Amino acid sequence: MDLSTYNYLKKYLGEGTTADQYYKAILNKILEEGCKDKDPRPHWEDVFYNATYDKKERTIITSDKKEIMLNDKESVKIINDNTVILITPAYTISINDFGSCKYNLAKGEIPMSTLKPAPIRTAVAEILWIWQKETTDLVTFDDLLSTKRKQVRTWVDGKDQCEITQEIHNWWKEWALRDKNNSYLLNENNHPYIGQTYGKINFDHKLFQNYVYNDIINNPDSRYHGANLFQMEDFKKPHGLKPCVYENRWFVRHGNDKIDYLDMFVNQRSWDYIKASDANQIQYCALLCMVAKDLGYVPGYFMYQAQNIQIYDRFKDIAEDLLARKPLFNDSDFEIKVLDESILEPRLERLNNHDEYKKDDKYNFYNMTPDSFKIEGPIDKETNETYQQKIKRINPMPNLPIAI
Repeated sequence: MDLSTYNYLKKYLGEGTTADQYYKAILNKILEEGCKDKDPRPHWEDVFYNATYDKKERTIITSDKKEIMLNDKESVKIINDNTVILITPAYTISINDFGSCKYNLAKGEIPMSTLKPAPIRTAVAEILWIWQKETTDLVTFDDLLSTKRKQVRTWVDGKDQCEITQEIHNWWKEWALRDKNNSYLLNENNHPYIGQTYGKINFDHKLFQNYVYNDIINNPDSRYHGANLFQMEDFKKPHGLKPCVYENRWFVRHGNDKIDYLDMFVNQRSWDYIKASDANQIQYCALLCMVAKDLGYVPGYFMYQAQNIQIYDRFKDIAEDLLARKPLFNDSDFEIKVLDESILEPRLERLNNHDEYKKDDKYNFYNMTPDSFKIEGPIDKETNETYQQKIKRINPMPNLPIAI
């Protein structure tokens, strides 16, 4: 870590959780040192209803008669006679030199910020979609997001898109493969999907199953455990977004304290920091903790490395607001559990006898669900307010539109 980066982090040492300290340090550095891009891939789509477009003048006339003149990098989509979509580049401000966020899970360091609500269950659902379900099927992801109280999936198998209105209810639909009429292209299950990326690459190459999971079981001291989703030959096939978090490396460490630890290092090429920092770190922390519980290890070091960390220039005011917020809890207020058991209590009987356990065993990673991983925290004794409710009340989630 260079001196500049350390000085940013030093400002916030001791404030809130370990993740709170990284969160503020990184935001602070982006705002003070970040560089703006010139020709970004993502774009914004701003919808104007009851509006018209003067093609000759390249001007949108809004419902309240304001005129928006397009520059040479902006364009429009005309939906109908009175709906116009303005397409503008989604410029970002970014840094490339912060380095790693390091957490010692065995010492109780938590990769969750308290400066805004963290989508724990949805983040875990997404990581299982990629590494356990090995798919880019969007209906499968809707199924994973569903709970006993709320059914997310509405897709009806056996029905054509022309027969009934079929829809997907997760954020990945923005990257779904579509035909020239904007209808979903369907996979072998007749479901919308995002093509040859993420979980489909994992499935085709058996990356996680062979080179992480089975490899740790059969050869724990190997230094080859890992999976990399950035497979250039695969990207020659139709696909949505290329993997952002593209690689994980795993190491078994026989501690001097006689405890066997499982460490993980994660690499991410591009980090939409305000929107996805908590979700990305929590979901890979969950992956480490679930695999460790299955295989009989204590989760140890969790290292999260992003090469490019950015915020959208539209979010600068939001970044300033987040920096001004006060953390609400410390690491010591939380405990990570898998299947309601502390991650610090490994199931040692599985460590050297994993083959004895049947596939229907609940501790098998491939049988775990988005509810298997939890971060437990304080509940107010007088009001019964949970820590999630308190964070949502005091440090609410900012409105963050998605750039496509």
